[in-house]
Amino acid sequence: MKQFYFNDIILPTSCTLWSLCGYGNLLNGYEDDWDEFVGYKQIWHLFCRIDHVDVVESEDADTFLICVLQLLLTHLEFKTKVIDNIEKHAPQDVRSRELYMEIKNGLEVMADVVKKDGFAFWTTGEESAHLELRHFVTAARGKSTDLEYRIAPHIKQRKLEAQNRINRQLERLAEIV
Repeated sequence: MKQFYFNDIILPTSCTLWSLCGYGNLLNGYEDDWDEFVGYKQIWHLFCRIDHVDVVESEDADTFLICVLQLLLTHLEFKTKVIDNIEKHAPQDVRSRELYMEIKNGLEVMADVVKKDGFAFWTTGEESAHLELRHFVTAARGKSTDLEYRIAPHIKQRKLEAQNRINRQLERLAEIV
């Protein structure tokens, strides 16, 4: 059975069903209307990765915490709208108010755990995915010498994206010059 693991804690998989809540409509379509580095766009990126299966994901702890706290605020401030969205998008056998509470509780636990641990790693999957996550958590706690797990997945991904973009820009510059 697939489980949701967050920093080595098992949470209900249902707490990652953010897509049912309609957060995008409640957060200006994830378009920022404020001038800060971490904003709605990062919530969108997190939203797209929170339910990945059999892949360990991660995020900078402060960025993750800002995003989760904003989702929790939105969840609570727009409770009726969120429950209505869940009712519209969830299968008929799902109890909207119960799912609302599971998502809220999951957001609260994730926020508390990130504040305590200072890092954010997660995956959904079988025990093999959990084992992979444990390697990253152990390394983040400074208790591993395995270099493979020293660099968090979000850092690896951002470095790869940056290098790909630089390469495309350099190729384009070479074409223009």
